[in-house]
Amino acid sequence: MKNKELKTLVEGKNEVKLRDIINGLESLKILSEQKLPVFTSFKVSLFIKNVNPIIETYGKERNKLIQELGTLIKDKDGKETGNYNFSKENGKEFNEKINTILDENADIKTPVLALKELEGISIEPKYLSNLTWMICE
Repeated sequence: MKNKELKTLVEGKNEVKLRDIINGLESLKILSEQKLPVFTSFKVSLFIKNVNPIIETYGKERNKLIQELGTLIKDKDGKETGNYNFSKENGKEFNEKINTILDENADIKTPVLALKELEGISIEPKYLSNLTWMICE
């Protein structure tokens, strides 16, 4: 196998929205805990390693928006709870901004997993359905 072919198999060719990755995080974790064929395991682990900085950046930007647009909730003693409330207007603005971010293509190539690579594993359909963007027949 040539290096170019190996690179295509590992990195894939899909364009994926950040929303799909964020929605698939739990499913990726569950998939990564399965006993997979060695090459499939390699593709999944490499993708998780490469996608982590994108997820961290998203989390930081989301937290900035929460702090910018939300109001910190305090308990009855005046201590900060770490939770935020949003006015109707700010909640709408937050959702619009976060959806704009989530609708962007993630700047990462995703591995393509053939269904046959997943034979023999046990994963619930609700988790597998969150990974359709990386699975082909």
